[in-house]
Amino acid sequence: MLAAALAVCPVAARDTLPEAVVTAASPAGGVRAGTAVYVLDSLALRTRAVTSTADALRRMPGVLVRDYGGAGGMKTVSVRGMGSQHTVLTYDGLPVAAAETGQGDLALFDLRHLGGVSLYTLDAPALLVPPRTLSLATLDLTPAAPRREAAFAVGSFGHVAPLLSAVLPTGGGTALGLSADFQSTRGDYPFTIVGDPQRTTYHRSNSRRTATTMHATWESAAPAHTPQGHLAATAFFTHQHQHLPGPVVFYVEGNAERLLTTRAFASAQWRHTRGAWQWMAAAKYDCAASRYTDRDGQYPGGMRREAYTQHEAYAVWGAAWRQRAWALAYAADYTATWLHSDQRAYDGTVRHGLLQSLSAVYDAGRLRLTARGVLHYASTTHEQRQQQWRFTPSVTANCRISSQAAARSGHLVTLRLAAKSYFRLPSFAEAYRTHLGSATLRPEAVQQIVAGATLLTHGAWLSRLSVSVDIYAGRVTDRIVSVPYDLRVWRTINMGQTRQSGLDFALEGVVQPAARHRLTLAMTYAYLSLTDRSDAASRSYGQTLAYTPRHSGSVALSWQSPWLCCAAALTAVGSRWSTHEHVEGTLMPRYAEASLALSRDVRLNRLSLALRLDVTNLLAARYEVVRRYPMPGRAVMGTVSLKW
Repeated sequence: MLAAALAVCPVAARDTLPEAVVTAASPAGGVRAGTAVYVLDSLALRTRAVTSTADALRRMPGVLVRDYGGAGGMKTVSVRGMGSQHTVLTYDGLPVAAAETGQGDLALFDLRHLGGVSLYTLDAPALLVPPRTLSLATLDLTPAAPRREAAFAVGSFGHVAPLLSAVLPTGGGTALGLSADFQSTRGDYPFTIVGDPQRTTYHRSNSRRTATTMHATWESAAPAHTPQGHLAATAFFTHQHQHLPGPVVFYVEGNAERLLTTRAFASAQWRHTRGAWQWMAAAKYDCAASRYTDRDGQYPGGMRREAYTQHEAYAVWGAAWRQRAWALAYAADYTATWLHSDQRAYDGTVRHGLLQSLSAVYDAGRLRLTARGVLHYASTTHEQRQQQWRFTPSVTANCRISSQAAARSGHLVTLRLAAKSYFRLPSFAEAYRTHLGSATLRPEAVQQIVAGATLLTHGAWLSRLSVSVDIYAGRVTDRIVSVPYDLRVWRTINMGQTRQSGLDFALEGVVQPAARHRLTLAMTYAYLSLTDRSDAASRSYGQTLAYTPRHSGSVALSWQSPWLCCAAALTAVGSRWSTHEHVEGTLMPRYAEASLALSRDVRLNRLSLALRLDVTNLLAARYEVVRRYPMPGRAVMGTVSLKW
């Protein structure tokens, strides 16, 4: 449950914060959580060598980011090899609609609009949460706090990105935060074909991207325990025009695909605490529209067009009660999703979902037990109506084995155990898309068990040491597998059964060798075995599933000094196959990518000037995350921002 090391830029004494260590540290439960929790707060995102949301997730053990390369490439996240559809993407605690593909695209959310990135697995650290977030993994993006800032970034491959944010007082001690940014990237980076003995250099084409994003947040000044409770609202809008970089096949990448995407959502949340009771309620409306075109002579008229509009209405309500060592919570959320498209086989698909969760916690000091049950109901209408009822239980346990005196002094050892059953329905694309989906797909059923331990300690010269280990095993029945052909096409099937086992390890150490100097080291390692156990007569039986490396990890080192903040990171991924059958020639080699960040904040009376230089893929490694989609080489980006 180790998250990330932080290096703090010393602009002034009041701006210097201590490390935000996230070894099971969460607002609700801390090291008492029964499952792994990883957090990068705003300070970590600003002071480490992190350049994107996807980049932040690569620093977490067991997380695989599927990247189709270039600015216009889709970026999705999978945790412990369970597939991106099992990772619920939330923004400010509420789910982001993803019924069409079941995958949240991280490229939609720019890091500059975020105040934190959190990931928790199997269970939520808090007791009262929306039932829809109780998936196998939940990735929560926290909006940035309101601020007055003007920033400008310029980088390699034609990258330009201005940003402007403001704070408007709204009375009663509250304020409205507004921000807007524009990004334009040409994305014509050079690359070489992996395995090409001649090492011929090509330039990526059709990778241009422009995006405009606007964001607003508002929070009431009243805390949750006041009679009126705490109210918060968020609005988000983004408009993107992407040239989709196609696969490089036989050294040719002639691609003319375009994607125009508009997404907007608005939400409001309310929380109230009174005595032993706690209440929450929230509502959200989400709309996403996309227009896809492809110019090619094989289509009638030389053009293929597809248009999709997805609407989702979401509401959640819940209450919790605490009394001494016991706590109980009930929550229910309702989702209505409907899809309009110019594709007749797709148009008019409607899905209604109702999830109800009942949670119980027993906390006896050393031992904390949590049990949850989620009742799922889904009704999907597409030519005919289909209904699904499922019940998925989970249980977690956390035991503190160190003494109470040791815990108070900062020396803590905890053991944890978790078991969960879960399922997921096929997405609209997997079930109904013309020539690609299958309406006969069965839902996935998942069982997983995890055991882990966490050590927290410190010494005279060691400010903090945190070590975390998780061992897990699982089984998926009727796994829905989509092997990408390009950004918009999958071959979707049900595999009878897959087995999963693995280990996640994380370490963080903080040393203060001298006054106002601090060194922070963070390391992660993940081992994953994910194999097909469907049919002993098939070629894929016993083989590792496509795009599943057995070994992956990262190491990050940051140095804080009175003059400069330096951070370096290395992310490594082992070899993996691009096919389930391990066909000859489809083994993808291992790779390692290094990055470097230098930053300094300068105080100018009431102004704060921040200078930052990022170098990604420092060693110019040539590699692919998805086969035939080459990744960029070395890139440099400089950022200047002024805050007041």
